[in-house]
Amino acid sequence: MERVIVALRRSALVVVSVLVLSVAAVAVSTSVGAVEKPPKPKPATPKGPGPFHPFDSFGSSPNDNVVLKWNDQALAAIRMVAPPPPVSARALAIVNTSMYNAWTAYDATAVPTQRAGWARRPAAERLLEYKSMAISYAAERALSNLFPSLAGTFTGFRTALGYTTEPTGQPDDPATIGVQAADAVIAARANDGSNQAGGYADTTGYTPTTPPGPLSWQPLPGQSFTVPHWQLVTPFALSSANQFLPPGPTLKKSDGSYEKATKAIISYSAKLDDQTKVRAEYWADGPRSEQPPGHWTLFAGAISRKNSQSIDQDAKLNFAVSNALLDAGIAAWNTKRRYDFIRPVTAVRTTQAGKTIKAWAGPGQGTKVIPAEQFRSYIPTPPFPDYVSGHSTFSAAAAQVIRTFTGSDTLNLTATFATGSSFVEPGTVPAAPVQLGWATFTAAAGEAGLSREYGGIHFRDADAHGLNLGRAIGTNTWNKANTYFQGIAAG
Repeated sequence: MERVIVALRRSALVVVSVLVLSVAAVAVSTSVGAVEKPPKPKPATPKGPGPFHPFDSFGSSPNDNVVLKWNDQALAAIRMVAPPPPVSARALAIVNTSMYNAWTAYDATAVPTQRAGWARRPAAERLLEYKSMAISYAAERALSNLFPSLAGTFTGFRTALGYTTEPTGQPDDPATIGVQAADAVIAARANDGSNQAGGYADTTGYTPTTPPGPLSWQPLPGQSFTVPHWQLVTPFALSSANQFLPPGPTLKKSDGSYEKATKAIISYSAKLDDQTKVRAEYWADGPRSEQPPGHWTLFAGAISRKNSQSIDQDAKLNFAVSNALLDAGIAAWNTKRRYDFIRPVTAVRTTQAGKTIKAWAGPGQGTKVIPAEQFRSYIPTPPFPDYVSGHSTFSAAAAQVIRTFTGSDTLNLTATFATGSSFVEPGTVPAAPVQLGWATFTAAAGEAGLSREYGGIHFRDADAHGLNLGRAIGTNTWNKANTYFQGIAAG
C-alpha cells in the first residue's frame, strides 16, 4: 500500500511539474510577443519614377532590404513633388531617422533620437522579419506626413511588401513600434524652423539687396530666393548654422580676381564638349530629379549592394548620411544668405557689358561669338546666391560619412549616358555614348562641385569652400551619429 501511495505522489508531482512548465512556457511566449511572427517582405518595387541616370551596376533590386526600398520610394516622391534641395534633405533625414529609430527597438545596443515611449524588444525578436515590418510602417508614416498628396502611393507600396495589418497598439507589434517611432520624429520636427505647415514659405521677410551692390546676388526674371529662412532649421549635429561658417568669397574687383574668375566661366562655356556637358548634366539634379541630397542617397544604396550590407548596416548608414545632408543644407543656405554673392551669369553680363564673347550660344548652336548680355549658363541657374555651392557641400558631407562608415574611399561606380540623352540638347548630345566613372568617393564629390563650374552656375571658390564645409559637417555628423549607435547618446 505504501508503495502505491508513493507512486501516486510521484505521479502527482510530475503532473504539477508539467503544468508549471506549461504555464512558464505560455508566459515566455507572451513576453516574446502576442503577435504572430511577421512575414518576410515581398520583392515589391517602389512606386514612381526612377533615377534620370542609373548606375551601370549595383542599382535597385526587387530583393533589396526595406531600408533601401523605402529610400528609393522617398526619392521617387522627391522626383514627383520637386521640393527645393534643402527641403529634400530634411525629408530624407526624417524618413531615415524614423526608420532608424524603429530599428533600434530590435538592436542590442543602439538607441533612438527620441526616447519617449521607446523600449528595447527581447533578443528573440531581433529578426529580419520584425525589423523589416517596423521599418516599413515607420517609413510610410513619415513619408505620408512629408508628402500627403502621395499617401495612397506609400500605403500601396507598404501593402505590396506584404504588410496589410493595422497597428494594434500593443508594445510587441512591429507596426505599432514603427508608427510610434515616426510619430515621435514628426512631432520633434513639427516646429523646427522649416515652416513645413506653411509650405516651407519664408518666415524672415527676405528681399534682395536694393539697389543691388556690385557683387550682390540678383534674381533672374521670375526668380525668388528659395527657402531663405533655412538657417533657422534645427540641425542634427551642428551647434548652430554658423558652426563651420566659411570665410566668404575671395573674389574682389580691387585685385582683379573677380574679373579673372568671370573670364574662367566664359572659358569653360566656350570649351564645352560632350564630356563636360555630360558631367554638368549628370550632376545637375534639377527639378523632377532626386536632387543633390537624393543623388548621394543613390550612392549610399549602391555601395550597400556592392558591399552586401545588412539591414542593420543600412539603417545606420542612411541615418548618418541623411542627417549629414540635413546639416549641409542648413549650413550652405545660411552661408548663401549671409554673403549673398552674385551668380556667374549676372557677373558675365555686367562685367562684359557692351562686349562680345566666345561662349556656348544655346541648345544646338555650339560655341559662337555673342553679345555678353546674351550669355547663358549651360544648366539652368538656380534661384539662390552663388556662395557656397550647395552641391559641393551636400556631396562632401555625404562622401565623408560613407568613407568613414565603410572604412574606405573606394567607390568604383560608373554611369553611362546614351547617345542623344541630354536634357539640354536632346537628340544631339552626346554624339556617342559617354561613360562617367568615379574611383573614389572623394573623386565623385569633387566632380559634383566642378560640374557646377562646367555648367556656368558657380565660381571656383564657391565650389572649393563648399567642399571644405561639407567635409567638416560630415565628420561632425558621424561623431554624433556614432553616439547613438554605441548607445551612449544623451537621452
